[in-house]
Amino acid sequence: MTHTAMLLGAAKILKDHEAELKGCVKLLFQPDEEGVAPGGDAVLEAGVLENPHVDAVAALHVQALEFDAGAIYTRKGTIFSSIDDIDVRITGCGAHGSTPHQGIDPINIACHIFFGAQNLIARELDPNDQAVITFGAINGGTAANIVPDDVHLLGTLRTIDEGTRAHLKERMEAMCRGIAEGFGGSVDVRFLRGVPSVYNDPDLTDELIGYVEDLTGRPVTILDKPISGSDDMSVISQAVPTTYFVMGTGSEDEGVRYPVHNSRVVFDESVFVEGAAMTATMALRWLEARARDDKENER
Repeated sequence: MTHTAMLLGAAKILKDHEAELKGCVKLLFQPDEEGVAPGGDAVLEAGVLENPHVDAVAALHVQALEFDAGAIYTRKGTIFSSIDDIDVRITGCGAHGSTPHQGIDPINIACHIFFGAQNLIARELDPNDQAVITFGAINGGTAANIVPDDVHLLGTLRTIDEGTRAHLKERMEAMCRGIAEGFGGSVDVRFLRGVPSVYNDPDLTDELIGYVEDLTGRPVTILDKPISGSDDMSVISQAVPTTYFVMGTGSEDEGVRYPVHNSRVVFDESVFVEGAAMTATMALRWLEARARDDKENER
């Protein structure tokens, strides 16, 4: 709702200054930031970047707990990680707990896969790169004295580099297969809801930072590394020059105790006015700059 409120505010500002617009502005109310259901891909397929054609995109996201209220952040290049959910289904052979040698223990296989994934990060990732493999669910078995037939693991892979993403997906699948077969079992590995990293176009980012700093009178803070979270704005950033900004709505030092997506989070709503003005200003000034360049080229 925070983002919807700011974009509605930007819409009101742009409508009030409609006569000054030197082109068309599209407002996108992002349908699925987390990439769980049809989101960025769906709006692309629906033609959001056409009729009329979109030449540049600016996005804004609020962040509580980590960033001071009203502070604005961005960076050139990758700003948010990719995401691939990892679905691992291990098949063994059930047995009684007193005679595990008569079966194939999928829990044992799952444990080796879990630690193997961490070793992929520790031993196959460039120390200067950034990636994480986290398993959030491991399910299998029904009793203390029974070796189950199968185990299901569900995890997430996050990377900032598409080459690293492809490598870790390939290696994860090969490692799971090798471990399962090595212990006599089998495995099915699938990667779900793949969303690439969000990429900020360097030239567009430099330009929009200037407009934001002129508006606020404060410098935009440049993040020294990408944020490990993901956002399906990534698919749009891969298709058209994009700049994604993050605006703080209160840090821990300012009394904020809960992050975004927590049911008890409280946002400092005073920053919403600036977020709306910032969004509208970027659109107005970017269009003005293009119109000015076109006029000069005609001379």
